[in-house]
Amino acid sequence: MKKLWIILAAMALSCILLLSACNSDGDNGDDNGDDSGRSGDTDDGGGAFTLGQTFEADGLEFTFSSNIGFIQHRTRYADDGHPYVFYIPTTIRNVGSASKEFLHFDLNAFSPNGMSVDILSSWDIEESNIFSVGAIRPGMTVEGNLYIMYAEDGEYIIEHTWYNFNLEAESPDDSLVVVEVKFDLIFDFSRIPEIKTQFSLGETLVIDGMEITFEDNFTWGTIRSSYSDNDGEHYFYLPVSLRNTSESAQGFPWDFDVFGPDGNAQDRYLWGIEGEDITGINDILPGTSTTGYLHVLYVGNGVYTLQFTDRMFGDDLQVSVPVKLDPDDLPVFQTEFTLGETFVFDELEITITDDFSWGTIDARFSPLHGETVFILPISVTNIGSSPNSFPWGIKRYGPSGLELDNVARYADEDVTDTGNILPGSTLNSYIHILYDGDGEYIIDLTNWNDTAMVIFNVAQ
Repeated sequence: MKKLWIILAAMALSCILLLSACNSDGDNGDDNGDDSGRSGDTDDGGGAFTLGQTFEADGLEFTFSSNIGFIQHRTRYADDGHPYVFYIPTTIRNVGSASKEFLHFDLNAFSPNGMSVDILSSWDIEESNIFSVGAIRPGMTVEGNLYIMYAEDGEYIIEHTWYNFNLEAESPDDSLVVVEVKFDLIFDFSRIPEIKTQFSLGETLVIDGMEITFEDNFTWGTIRSSYSDNDGEHYFYLPVSLRNTSESAQGFPWDFDVFGPDGNAQDRYLWGIEGEDITGINDILPGTSTTGYLHVLYVGNGVYTLQFTDRMFGDDLQVSVPVKLDPDDLPVFQTEFTLGETFVFDELEITITDDFSWGTIDARFSPLHGETVFILPISVTNIGSSPNSFPWGIKRYGPSGLELDNVARYADEDVTDTGNILPGSTLNSYIHILYDGDGEYIIDLTNWNDTAMVIFNVAQ
């Protein structure tokens, strides 16, 4: 009997030891489950989700929409031109008790080949970027787009990581929580608008928010300036309209070039043209429009190119200007006239008639006292758009080819001493010229913008 009790006691002790071992194994199993659960769908926020599902991460509740959009990221600072980007509408709600900010480095994205792809920050794309929302107050919901660089079609992974220090962990790395959002993507290139860089006359291009339209009804002119290297050459000028759609005042874009049919660059700014070039206008306010002309030097028939650089996106936008003209139809550049002819000088329409008269200088203290002068009637009409006056610095040459003294100071009325003429008004006056013998005389009108000579013979 005693032996039986010993056997029963041994069996009881074995059961107790076995139960203790089982409980110990169960505890270890729970601990391993907690560790592995940080990358699974558990209460600590980790897990695997797909688009359209809502998950909580570090006190923020996220929903990535399945309504994916597609764009081409236009920026001159992109390393690979204008890369393709897809964006995911994102909703974030703060379910915690303190304000939180969703930061760019909280996320990673991986392409189908397992390589990391860029998530674009608000520095890359500011408009509607989810990273532009700033701090989110408790209970507040914000919306925006998550922009991700496209690599190839297939399964993408968005990885959200953070440290949950409420977990019992032996090291910070054991507190790392990972959420993965997996989804398949087929990039819809048909939804990407074409980046248009080639334009024709009549089409509108946009440079830095300025809408520009060149019309095809251009006009011809001749450069008239003795100070221009192109004096006497022809040009055409294109009507152009501007509309400022930006948020700040600006004028015609300065970053442009003009190329002739031979492909060589030409001077953008011409001297001696009629009227003001559109490049010289003042800035216009947002939402306003203006018109003007762009003057282009004519170097032969063919296709001219106006090239603008879009500083915002780095694109070169080109406007083709086909020019085909019979040289016989070009305006004749005339600089020499005679008495009775009407000519235009510096937006003044001038006629000097041959109905001249004679006179004598009455200036006792002048070395020219008693010298003979002849007097020419002159008519001057201002055909410009602003007040203008007859040039005072004209020169007079006699039969010897030498410049004659200016005798206007001794006259009661001389055209060089008159004031401004209003647009559309006409001045009738006289030119006094010192008589230097019979022969050919020249009146030379020259300034920085124009030149004209009136040549005639005088016989007393």
